[in-house]
Amino acid sequence: MKHNLPAIRTFLAVAEEGGFRRAAARLGMAVATVSQHVAALEDELGVSLLDRTTRRVSLTRTGRAYFEECRRVFAQLDEICDSARSSFREPEDLLRISASNTFGREMVLPILLDFVKAHPSVHLDLVLTGRYVDLEAENIDLAIRIGRVLGTAAMAYRELPAISRLLCASPAYLATNGTPRMPMDLERHQCVVQTHRPQDHAWRLVDQAGAEHFAQVAGRLAVNDTASLTKAALAGMGIVSTADYLVREYLAVGSLVRVLPGYRPPAAHLMAAYRPNPQTGLKVRRCADFLAHELAVRLGHANASP
Repeated sequence: MKHNLPAIRTFLAVAEEGGFRRAAARLGMAVATVSQHVAALEDELGVSLLDRTTRRVSLTRTGRAYFEECRRVFAQLDEICDSARSSFREPEDLLRISASNTFGREMVLPILLDFVKAHPSVHLDLVLTGRYVDLEAENIDLAIRIGRVLGTAAMAYRELPAISRLLCASPAYLATNGTPRMPMDLERHQCVVQTHRPQDHAWRLVDQAGAEHFAQVAGRLAVNDTASLTKAALAGMGIVSTADYLVREYLAVGSLVRVLPGYRPPAAHLMAAYRPNPQTGLKVRRCADFLAHELAVRLGHANASP
């Protein structure tokens, strides 16, 4: 059954205003048009909704019940329409994002600068830190975290494109010390490891067939910062296991070269962590979508689509 929504809205206005003339003024209609809408609605329903006298208009018992129900339904409809419209609004106000020092500086910041340019109403507060931030305590809207974590009732996670990794060294180091041919050869080489990752002394590599290989590595230098791995490799201090985006430009010009190109360290998973919050949901969702697409493009993932 079709419902005459304009007629129902007209009836609601008449009931709320207590008369046809005041309803007509509110709706910007002629009084005759208002009367015709209500009469058509009554004919459609087969009931009398209003008692009309020369002095006033009042609701019948049926009209009162119908009025209350229609007002409730139209209030819900207005809420639904407002919610739908909000999905097309610009994200607004302050957006606080946390990321690790190196990845945040090299990858996240350039993307967020483009996001801010595309959304002039957004104000950005980027927190770069090597520690694990507490989103609730530090009022963080979105945290980019390395590693795969499951969501909880208080925290939601969205998976982002993974960071590909590789082994590399300077041509000078390899000329002096030789080039590894197999993963086990790494155990006889100088390997620069990360001090904040105890497991970094046991390198896990995956070949092109998906088989895993392990090597216990060591060297004269350890660092606690991923960007420093690149500098160490350029200085000829040994072989490093690092994110390919950090050494891409050096590989392109030959300042560094791939080591064991048929083997790769496992990719580093990326997650966007956020607190489910209706007040900040739109801007966080838009930002996460933007990050996911741009990271896929900049990290070299095929078939990245907006």
